[in-house]
Amino acid sequence: MLVSLINIFVIAFSGYVLFSSRKKSRDVAFYALALFDTVYVLPLLVELFLGKALVSSSYVGFVLSVNDEVTEILYGCFVIIVELSFFLFLKKSKPFSMPIATITANIQNQLSKNTTVIFLSVVFLFAPLVLILLSPNPSLYLFDLGAFDMKKATVSAVDVVYRKAVHLGDFTTLAFISVIILKIVDKKNKPLYKMLRIFGIAIIAIANGKRTFVTFLIIVLTMLDFLYGKKKKYLLLNITVACICLASFFVAYAYVSGKYELNTNWYSVISEYFFRNNSVKVAIYSTLHPDKLRILDYPGQTLLFDVFFFVPRQLWASKPFPFPDYYTSAILGFSNLTTFGWNFQTNIYAEFVANLGFVAFFIAPAVILFMCKRVNESKGILEYILGAVFIILIQVFEFSDMLKVVLVAWLFMIFKKKIKMRSL
Repeated sequence: MLVSLINIFVIAFSGYVLFSSRKKSRDVAFYALALFDTVYVLPLLVELFLGKALVSSSYVGFVLSVNDEVTEILYGCFVIIVELSFFLFLKKSKPFSMPIATITANIQNQLSKNTTVIFLSVVFLFAPLVLILLSPNPSLYLFDLGAFDMKKATVSAVDVVYRKAVHLGDFTTLAFISVIILKIVDKKNKPLYKMLRIFGIAIIAIANGKRTFVTFLIIVLTMLDFLYGKKKKYLLLNITVACICLASFFVAYAYVSGKYELNTNWYSVISEYFFRNNSVKVAIYSTLHPDKLRILDYPGQTLLFDVFFFVPRQLWASKPFPFPDYYTSAILGFSNLTTFGWNFQTNIYAEFVANLGFVAFFIAPAVILFMCKRVNESKGILEYILGAVFIILIQVFEFSDMLKVVLVAWLFMIFKKKIKMRSL
């Protein structure tokens, strides 16, 4: 009863913060807040009607955390602190003021006139499909939604060799870039370009299967709609369609890959894949009861990896692994690191709590808002887009290779601007 009352207060307070901040809708922090409400607060509202998810899951970490009342109460405190941090920031912040539409139009005009770029984009869009059809066993890709890596034990050596030889992953990345280029040059949303983009997203989902990869692409396409200044009703429609497509892909992937068998019902599947409250609760529980659920060996372990991820492991034998490796082991009930891969989604909040304890309730939102301030002060459209995309994704996904590329590119743009200004 106490937990339900706290959750009701948290939901009401979060709604007030979002509604009172609506006038700052041009601020990247507003969109970060809206996303936080969707994946961290909305689950609390759903729980009021459907009850807790994962209470009888086969995943030890989830079961321990969602059934602990103190963890539930502390999670409510975490949400209130984050919401209050965003509220105070948005109250005083100055949104990005650069004429985005003008710069976007210039970029679009330059690309639209370059027929070579458009032609190559179309070619690279079809390349992954051609490579799949030429493979020894096309059905491994066409009907498995990119779950190839999960079924290495059942595929032939010829298939594995072919996949490596043709560099399908590299061509999928080129297709990813091609979809974005074809979106940029298509301001009027022409049917042909739209069909090409839909085809490209489908091929990328089939050939790659990485949910983060597909989600990242759809978020970029949605942000381009925002930069083009689409009417709110069309923008909202596009966002709704994007969310439905992502939800369908996530659920389909769970069934095709066999992951759904590890959950007891559809509600657990939805909660695990789309909500992020579970990962934070697991981190909170491990901080409270390290004897029952242990994620890391020492404080700051994976933050050390995040800062020095570029250092080769050959030069640093004891270099920590990424947070999802430790998190996955803990969820499955292992007290020591056992590398299973990144089988569970994590995020910056869960990682900070696992590394720094309850002080992370204040530090994690402070880091996010520091980045928001940096984005608002951007001097270029590319710097703004890279920063905004990184902020959005790091709240939902782990610090993956894709996010590392975005972060490095964003930092490069920042330092490039500073060096250029100093030379003037």
